[in-house]
Amino acid sequence: MSDLSPRDKILRLNAYLDGELDAGNVLAMEDLLRQDAGLKAEHDRLVALRGALRQVTPERARDDFRAKIAAIGAPKPADNVAHLNFALPRKTFWTGGEWQRLAATFLIAAFLGGGLTYWLTVPNADDLLAQNLVTDHQRSLLAAQPFDVASSDRHTVKPWFDTKLAISPPVVLLTEDGFELAGGRADIVKGRAVPTMVYRRREHLISVTAIPQIGSEIPPLPPRALNGYNVLTWQGQGFTYWAVSDIAPEELAGFAKAFQKAAAAL
Repeated sequence: MSDLSPRDKILRLNAYLDGELDAGNVLAMEDLLRQDAGLKAEHDRLVALRGALRQVTPERARDDFRAKIAAIGAPKPADNVAHLNFALPRKTFWTGGEWQRLAATFLIAAFLGGGLTYWLTVPNADDLLAQNLVTDHQRSLLAAQPFDVASSDRHTVKPWFDTKLAISPPVVLLTEDGFELAGGRADIVKGRAVPTMVYRRREHLISVTAIPQIGSEIPPLPPRALNGYNVLTWQGQGFTYWAVSDIAPEELAGFAKAFQKAAAAL
């Protein structure tokens, strides 16, 4: 490893710190660190930089933290690199501080990039809820019947919700709009049983879960696809509604508008 260029050595050092080297290269790097005081000093500086990065989150990266990072990555006085084992001119990649700045740049970019990836990939509460409701809808399709109470009569389904769950959302009839009430069931959302109405559109089923929510009237948002199903949500009558179905997005949007209109008229 001693025949590597200065730039390759700093790259190899970063790979070593990231745990990306195999056993043979790890031993070779450790030998090099014992032999090369300058490289060992940079190793210790990078370890200190990583320790500083672990103590903060993206929201806490204030000016004092940036100053700390700059101080760690800044070039040191010449006497700190006097023992580097390279016959290079005075202003070189190593003695000019370029490799310290490069190392600091690599670590800061890795930290910020990792943080950005985390915030972009971690689902929010609505995404998790939508996923759970899609799973409930899929599970209902695999059951002997997709509802606990089978009826096209709102005066049967609504009292069942009130008796079993003590939650009574509007149960509307949308037969004239092409959506037939098929029944209702209880689903579990955040550990609480909530009502789900089931409607039929030709051979397709629509699960409409009503979650108690204090808020203003909000019209349906555009449907979005999730695991092969379309999901749509809106608010009204003290509930947040989530509709899940494999019907076309425009049909699901039409259903939501018809439901909201009929519920407002009750």
